[in-house]
Amino acid sequence: MRICADNPDAVRPDDSLRHALGGYREYSVPADLRPIAEVAWCYSRAEGEGPIPGHGHRVLPETGVSICFWSRRDGRGTVSDPQLTIIGPAPDIHFFNPPPGMHLEAVRLKAEWSRDLLRLDPLEYLNETREERHMPRLRELLARSRSSTESLAILLDELRRVRAARVERVTTIAHSAMERLRSGGAVAALWRDLQVSERQLRRAVVTTTGLSAKHGQRIMRLNRLTAAADRQAQPDWPALALDAGFYDQSHMIDDVRELTGVTPAALHRERRMQLG
Repeated sequence: MRICADNPDAVRPDDSLRHALGGYREYSVPADLRPIAEVAWCYSRAEGEGPIPGHGHRVLPETGVSICFWSRRDGRGTVSDPQLTIIGPAPDIHFFNPPPGMHLEAVRLKAEWSRDLLRLDPLEYLNETREERHMPRLRELLARSRSSTESLAILLDELRRVRAARVERVTTIAHSAMERLRSGGAVAALWRDLQVSERQLRRAVVTTTGLSAKHGQRIMRLNRLTAAADRQAQPDWPALALDAGFYDQSHMIDDVRELTGVTPAALHRERRMQLG
């Protein structure tokens, strides 16, 4: 797997590449980690690159929790200014304007596992990026890495190490609900399948992800729509709306504007400007 070389334009996409936009690359995780992790991702901004227009990259809402390594690398891959952070669930958009020469490598965990595997409460990390101070061994390993590929391999191995943690019943309940949402389904009758009350199901999702099932569903729908639109120069909005799970195009427009601050067409234009 070739993942996010220091020059993103030099990357040769392989079967694991799911999405690319400017300096951002998103990859499928290995099959053994898919029950707990959504994607591996990285972002690189070249030295000497010009300013990002406006306020920076408009980062969409996200349901996952990322373990993210920030650094600079010289021509030999040597790391400087290393930092290990946790990026929490983001119910709202934010703007990202990193300095030239910055590199990020991360694995996005499915948020419902973060309490058991990372010992952190996602409710305390909503819209937050915080330095991780309880994993010094991991930070040291990453600081000695020589490439983005190596950094991501280290992060994936860390997930393999921690996944043996004891899993609480509430996590199992929330995971079943979130997986149904990720597949585009609804959770309306899931509480019956899990033999819990509707209130217990709602509480389990909020407790383990920091988000309500309804808001999580809206975020996932938005991201499905945006990823599909990114692949089209002239999006077929009515078809994309239905494929993403919206009732109709009006529902899509209203929801996207509420979640991102702009219309689907304006968001698409903004993101297409980052393709170069």
